[in-house]
Amino acid sequence: MSQVKKKLRVWKIGLAAIAGYAILICLAGPDLVGNRCLPRRLQGEAHTDYYLSWTRWIPRSATSWCIDDAPVQLLGNQKEKAVARSGAAGPKPIPAPGEWQVSAVQLKNGWPLFLPYLAFTTKSGTHVRIGCRWDDVDHYYTFPSFALAKLAPPGS
Repeated sequence: MSQVKKKLRVWKIGLAAIAGYAILICLAGPDLVGNRCLPRRLQGEAHTDYYLSWTRWIPRSATSWCIDDAPVQLLGNQKEKAVARSGAAGPKPIPAPGEWQVSAVQLKNGWPLFLPYLAFTTKSGTHVRIGCRWDDVDHYYTFPSFALAKLAPPGS
């Protein structure tokens, strides 16, 4: 396969992902996505926390989802839980060292559409996550979310 065909394929995949995300946002409606989901200190801010530097211009409002329920842990050994605004308990977004989770959250009650999340932290403290991350402190979701980070040891 030539280099031009490879680049064209990457662009097609990227455009398909953007189109799919745009369709998802249109289906969800303006009440589920946007600035109002964020705490005041993050409104109008960009994703300076994103791993890839060329994605740090993306506004947080474009990836912030107002979902009141906690995620449901489907698989994993993660023990620590937090409580959502709805009163439901779900797994905290960052597993303790040596723990992992696969979870999902329903986009809207009554809809058969769920957003997935996979997260694990190695025993040495490397944290990896991908999917729909729940902020258990400020009660909003970020989708899509990807992280690769070295966590500080407990108590430091």
